[in-house]
Amino acid sequence: SHNMGIVQSLCRRSVFLHKGTIVADGLVRDVVGHYLQTLEEAVKVDLGDRTDRDPRSNFEVRLERVTVVGEGGESLATGRPARIELELDGILPRLRCRIVILDALGVSVTSFNSGLVGPDDKLDTDNGTRFVCEIDELPLAPGRYRIDLLVRDDLRVQDGIEGAAFFHVESGVYGGRSIRDEDTIGPVAIEHRWTSTPR
Repeated sequence: SHNMGIVQSLCRRSVFLHKGTIVADGLVRDVVGHYLQTLEEAVKVDLGDRTDRDPRSNFEVRLERVTVVGEGGESLATGRPARIELELDGILPRLRCRIVILDALGVSVTSFNSGLVGPDDKLDTDNGTRFVCEIDELPLAPGRYRIDLLVRDDLRVQDGIEGAAFFHVESGVYGGRSIRDEDTIGPVAIEHRWTSTPR
C-alpha cells in the first residue's frame, strides 16, 4: 500500500520495497519515515528527469514541471489564494490531471481532478499542455505538505509521480478566524461559528 495512514494504523511492522529490493524492514514508524525521506530527496531532481514514475505509465505524455505558488508569487498561507501549475511535454485528447495533497505523515488530505468539471473551469483538454489549479482560499492548516500527481487519458495512465513537490503553509486567516500552527490540530481549516446561550 502507498497509503501511509492505513499502514501506520493497521501494522506494527512494515517493509519498504523499491524495484523489487528490500530497502527497509522494521517498525512501521521507522520504515514510513525512511520512505517519506526518500520522496523528499527525490524532489531535488528536476521533475522531467525523475525515474521513480508510476509503473503503469504509458508515457505518450510526461509531466515536466510542477509549481506551487501563493498570491503574487508569495509564500503560501492559510486562507490566502494558491495556484498549482502543471506543465506537460505534450497533449492527448481528453487528458486530465489529478493532484493529491498529503500531510507530513503521508496521509491524503484532499485531491483535485481536472476530469471532474465545475462551472468555473476553463479547460481545453485537447490543446493545453499547461494545467493550472486555482484555490481562492487555501484551507490547509500551517504545516508541510506533499503533492502526488497523475496524468491520464480515457484509457491509460500516462504519467504519475509521488512526491512531485513539497510545500509549506504559513499561519493565516480563514473565514475571518486566525489559524496558527500552535492552535491547530489536523491539516484542514473549516469555516465555522460558535454561539453561547443560557441554559
